[in-house]
Amino acid sequence: MWFVKEARQHRAINISEDVSSEELLMKLKLVRESQLTNAAVLLFAREPYFLQSEVKGIRFSGDEPVKPYIDFVSIEGNIFHLIENAQNFVLRNIRKSIWLTSGKMQREEKYEYPPEAIREAIINAIAHRDYESQSKVQVRIFDNRIEIWNPGTLPEEITIEDLKKSHRSIPSNPLLFKQLFWVKYVEDVGGGTLDMIKQCRDWGIPEPEFQEISGAFVVIFRLPPALEELENLRLNERQKRAIDSIMNKGTITNREYTSLNDISRKTATTDLADLVKKGLLIRVGEGKRSIHYELLRNNYAKNYAKEL
Repeated sequence: MWFVKEARQHRAINISEDVSSEELLMKLKLVRESQLTNAAVLLFAREPYFLQSEVKGIRFSGDEPVKPYIDFVSIEGNIFHLIENAQNFVLRNIRKSIWLTSGKMQREEKYEYPPEAIREAIINAIAHRDYESQSKVQVRIFDNRIEIWNPGTLPEEITIEDLKKSHRSIPSNPLLFKQLFWVKYVEDVGGGTLDMIKQCRDWGIPEPEFQEISGAFVVIFRLPPALEELENLRLNERQKRAIDSIMNKGTITNREYTSLNDISRKTATTDLADLVKKGLLIRVGEGKRSIHYELLRNNYAKNYAKEL
């Protein structure tokens, strides 16, 4: 059985590969009073009877959640099937660059969003969702962002800000979560959101946003904003002046920002950090003398080859 093989390889679970299905479910504590638990059904049934366990995938034709849809799917099946097919839905609906590198026989490929971060968000949504809710996990793809909606809210012990730093793991569905741990779909250390943040930074796109909206937890991945979107970002006059300067010169330092606006270094640092948070700038370099800021979209375009 693939589950046992994976669990033995990745977590050294003490279960023989030739174990029967009945014994395996017992060892995993997925049987209670001779009845399968809901977690057992969700994980291993060929056709789970929980209608709310479906995942909806929608590719919209712009930046607003309105028809017409470019693509729409209702994914059914056990949790492993949901995860793999939800990720596949995203990958077929986002752009991928393809290019050849000198000296290499194989072509290089890169999606516009980091696939591992998307996968992490999908796994978290399915693993932590409220299964008593009749709502479904939704994967919404727009021209400028991806939203992953998870029915349910954060545990009371954790805030949105906690997700951006080291925090405890508090699974909403611990029995289900434990099985995902055995096959290395999750780590159970509270680091999934930190992984997503790092993966987006390394990819050259803004950090993911975490929000609670109408009883749902939402993860939002955005592409760097286009310059025509500046008015929607509520920049102050100093920041607008700096963006104009960067468009002409290509970069700006903290010292140059301070001089340009006749302000303190502390204010400049705050303004620049806000521009980074809003996905407009990227901080480049290490050490006080070499650190500068570039337009994130330009940096993203430079490292993202033209789509073929």
